[in-house]
Amino acid sequence: MGNKSNFISWFKEIDKDDIKLAGDKAVALGEMASSGFPVPEGFVLTSHSFNLFIKENKLDLKIKHLIQTANFEDLKSIAQVSSHIKNYIMSATIPDEIIQEILFAYASLGEPLVAVRLSTALKDLSYMSFALQKEAFLNVKGDAVLVEKIKLLWASLFEPRSIFYREENKLDHTAINVSLIVQKMVESERSGALFTIDPRTNNKSKIIIKAIYGLGELLLEGKTDPDLYEIDKNDFTILGKSIASQQKLLKKAGTSDKEFSIGKHDQNKQKISDEEIVSLAALGKKLENYFYFPQEINWAIENNKIYIIDSKQIDTFGNGNQTSNEAKNDDILIKAVAANPGIASGPVRVILEKKDLNKVGPGDILVCRETDPDYISAMEKSAAIVTDKGNKRSHAALSSKKLGIPAVINSQNATETLTEGSIVTVNGTAGEIYRGGFASYSSRNLQQDTIKTATKLYVSISGVKQLEAVSQKNAEGVFLDGGILFSSFGTHPKKILKEGKKKEMTDWLASEITKFCQAFDQRTVIYKLSSLTTDEYRKLAGGKEYEPLEKNPILGFRGALRHIQNPKVLEIELNAIKKAKDSIKLNNFCLLIPFVRSFNELTSIKKMINGIGLERSSNFKIWMEINTPENVILLDRYIKAGIDGISINTDYLTSLFIGEDVYNPEILNQYDYLDPAILWAFENAIKIANKAMISSSIHGELTANSSELIKNLVLWGITDVSVTPDLLDEIRKSVSQAEKEVIKKING
Repeated sequence: MGNKSNFISWFKEIDKDDIKLAGDKAVALGEMASSGFPVPEGFVLTSHSFNLFIKENKLDLKIKHLIQTANFEDLKSIAQVSSHIKNYIMSATIPDEIIQEILFAYASLGEPLVAVRLSTALKDLSYMSFALQKEAFLNVKGDAVLVEKIKLLWASLFEPRSIFYREENKLDHTAINVSLIVQKMVESERSGALFTIDPRTNNKSKIIIKAIYGLGELLLEGKTDPDLYEIDKNDFTILGKSIASQQKLLKKAGTSDKEFSIGKHDQNKQKISDEEIVSLAALGKKLENYFYFPQEINWAIENNKIYIIDSKQIDTFGNGNQTSNEAKNDDILIKAVAANPGIASGPVRVILEKKDLNKVGPGDILVCRETDPDYISAMEKSAAIVTDKGNKRSHAALSSKKLGIPAVINSQNATETLTEGSIVTVNGTAGEIYRGGFASYSSRNLQQDTIKTATKLYVSISGVKQLEAVSQKNAEGVFLDGGILFSSFGTHPKKILKEGKKKEMTDWLASEITKFCQAFDQRTVIYKLSSLTTDEYRKLAGGKEYEPLEKNPILGFRGALRHIQNPKVLEIELNAIKKAKDSIKLNNFCLLIPFVRSFNELTSIKKMINGIGLERSSNFKIWMEINTPENVILLDRYIKAGIDGISINTDYLTSLFIGEDVYNPEILNQYDYLDPAILWAFENAIKIANKAMISSSIHGELTANSSELIKNLVLWGITDVSVTPDLLDEIRKSVSQAEKEVIKKING
């Protein structure tokens, strides 16, 4: 330990014997700093500091007493105890001797912007990976702010899930050897991650580097696609590059981070030079040799100097041998961006012009520059999709999720590289395209997940072409958007009424709904009334005659308001539902009312539903979609009007809560789906529904973006989650894990 104080240790003073004092992350930084690796300067607030803080404020006794009062079969009780403990910590005073050392060390750094992060010594404290409200604060500036962030991170050790985990595993709530890292922020011009093995295949002979412009948070949060570089570990030959298009970068603006647009000239450039690639690879290999184990490394470049932000052991490392289901390197034709998981083989159909879309047959691999709505019919027939362009919110990426087929995007030149008619395998999970067919991949991809969860999971699908396969999945029901059915009919409903074809459309729609109900026999069918926007209606035959041009269709003439003002169109949809219900005696049907802007709209729609002869019962329930802040704030009033459940549309609620259009490519990746305001909205809506003893459901793109969000949903008591077929098994595993960790005791 050398001449280290009890409370503060500089990185270069820390070695592998200081795990209990400094924690794993800090020890790794200390080892690297002492050995000459380019680590940004910093110090560690040791576990002695936290322990003395607890002792001097007599918080150990208060915490133990509060824990003893908790009812661990009641999440509200745990949350209440958590709130009291965190208040105690934030109200307590850090001893003067600790404060003096913190301020002296911070002044010695030059009082720069710093990052403050947790570092723990207990390897079995796995709750650290999911149960904390906050594991780090970035861009911290000033004495007072630094001290506040330190206390906030200490308080985060007593989140409800952390308390629950420790109690479940019989760990002492006050004997937590936790330290805090205080490290200079690097103003990254480029940043990324480096793996000293190929994390996809455990190939020990390769180094994989990911790189983006700006600060690394966009990459860590999955908000932008990185360049991928593959390097031979022996001689540092660059074996391959996949250059991603990046429209936004994150950089410092004062004491905060702000997103900026990247000029079109630079968006598609290689993010780091070949020389920098080789230098990073050499550093990675050196670190692997130093730690005697494969490493995952976060790096940054500032003023053309490379910094190592942190390095950790890759725990999933295997023997590097390929299984029978893995492609040999020689078989990989293209490496690009994974857009939708799954694996499929088939003949290549290269489509350069829309007039050739009819050449795509069932089971073909559709290869094109990019897709738009005109490609849907060809995409529905395809086994997989490959595009030259695109990002994870492009038409190809979003549509492949709805269709449930593998997709690889932003390949740059697949239309030129892949040969028409050749057999290839598309791996939408890894973002790779292989030469030839791999039947074993397909069979593995179709294996069923038989995990059972208390939270119900529904699959959201776009049409009957997927129905047979998807209905065999481990789902409690199906989420069906009536707007998609309206679109697939192809004609504007007012044109249908004008031509006297109301019965024809009603019968067709009833037939489609019946197919879903029969495929999911006795399981729940959630049917969302059509909520197309005016621009979507204009694309239908006759649409331009009836639809206005709106500047912002997302917030325009749609949803409940549209149904109220067009009762004859709504009658088509409601009569189709009634016909399907009467013909096969539906037992579990939920009618979801979309985009309700006011209490009066809800009551008006309910009257129209009752007027058709559809009445609420144990077999026929009426739900309301939660789209706006008003829906959340006045939810108690909506519930009193008589609804059986709610379904939160994560995308629209997020857009309207934080004022950003999640579907606008100009502000792609701008929003934070874990924004405190959004989480507040989700939590309050779910808890209000639970209190009223009605169903609480959620659907939308954001549901799939974070296991942390899933854990929060389970903690708050969500009853149902709707996801696309490709994510069903993955989300069920996340839900199951969350239930085991958080709700196991409640369920006995």
